Amino acid sequence: MKLDVFKSGPNFSLLQRTCKLVVLLCLLHISVTVVFYVRSLDIRFAFVQNQQSANSGTQRTGPEPEDKKDGAGGQLGQEPGQDPGQEPGQELGKEPEQEPRKEQGQEPGQEPGQDPGQEPGKELGKEPEQEPGKEPGQEPGQDPGQEPGKEPGQEPGQDPGQDPGQEPGQEPGQELGKEPEQEPGKEPGQERHKCPETSPLLVGPLRVEFNIPVNLDQVKEDNPNLQPGGRYKPKDCEALQKVAVIIPFRKREEHLKYWLFYLHPILQRQQLDYGVYVINQDGDEIFNRAKLLNVGYVEALKEYDYDCFVFSDVDLIPMDDRNTYRCFSQPRHLSVAVDKFGFRLPYDTIFGGVSSMSKEQYLKINGFPNNYWGWGGEDDDIYNRLRTKGMSISRPSGEVGKCRMIRHQRDKQNEPNPQRFNRIAHTRETMHKDGFNSLSYKLVRVDKLDLFTMITVDVGKP
Repeated sequence: MKLDVFKSGPNFSLLQRTCKLVVLLCLLHISVTVVFYVRSLDIRFAFVQNQQSANSGTQRTGPEPEDKKDGAGGQLGQEPGQDPGQEPGQELGKEPEQEPRKEQGQEPGQEPGQDPGQEPGKELGKEPEQEPGKEPGQEPGQDPGQEPGKEPGQEPGQDPGQDPGQEPGQEPGQELGKEPEQEPGKEPGQERHKCPETSPLLVGPLRVEFNIPVNLDQVKEDNPNLQPGGRYKPKDCEALQKVAVIIPFRKREEHLKYWLFYLHPILQRQQLDYGVYVINQDGDEIFNRAKLLNVGYVEALKEYDYDCFVFSDVDLIPMDDRNTYRCFSQPRHLSVAVDKFGFRLPYDTIFGGVSSMSKEQYLKINGFPNNYWGWGGEDDDIYNRLRTKGMSISRPSGEVGKCRMIRHQRDKQNEPNPQRFNRIAHTRETMHKDGFNSLSYKLVRVDKLDLFTMITVDVGKP
């Protein structure tokens, strides 16, 4: 029996397994504890870094809070344990170092014994050393003898920006001793308003006679405000338009005298800014009126910025100064009622005699034809051009548009053009290649006379 009991003693295998399990659990607990401890250290380290960054940012961007003091009675910015009145860095019970004594009136940074205005390092009463070849008071980069503030090469007493050799008060580009050119009809320093649409100087119907001889010297004396070349501007207002009056001409001196005698006073009363251009055909070839008108347009624009052109025969004189020689919204036929035709229009489409066009209207139709040699046809061609471009003819009333014609025999080399009817029928086809864009001529001479500008040209031959 005893032997059986001894043989059935405690089970060490179960106890061994239990011990192993306990040991494993302990190791697991220790491992978990270590992991959590390490993680808590990382979190605390990151927190400390963030706090330090935040504190340094606050010190850089803003002043220290007023209520941040070290204990009761501590002053702002006072270090812990620092007595009131003790300067930072000063040991307790030790007197602060004394700065060198400043004299009364001494400026900050000025050395003791240094006079006011004395440069540092400069001995009292001693002038600074002068650079070789440099005058006293001369600025760096300044030429010897050059005044301060003056440009190199500028003479003494000369204003800045003034050209060398230019007198004081002399305008740039103005010749010495020569007055600047004054616009015709404009007083110096005078500001002018626009002239009215209808001039208050007009008198209405005029008496026009051709039985009294005309003296051009008397015409000049009667028109003292004319400028050379037959130019005029109103004195008391600014003209609404700049008008070039163009007269085709050859060997009609007596007719021109009457035209100048009557027209200059009329044009001045109409308050026009105008010039008179007599386009003289040189030589004895067949006369070409329309080509001379094209030449007048080109040559007048070389002298002045005209915006209106009046094309007038030399033998037509208006009988009413209310018939204004200017341009309108449509091309204007001015010689409406001529005495030769019983003061009536010979036909509705006539555009000869005296007419006006703006620059835009003239260019729109390519000017006038150049291939009408001899008398007739060119005015009807011009009318066809205007109608082709959608323009109409405007006219003054029959009463205001009355004109007188100086009677004369037909000029030699101005016989009726036998080809005029055929050319008129083909205006639509020819107007784009025959006109202003195909004009050719030779300028012979330009004479600026007292009452007009004579432009002599060679227009060639058929």
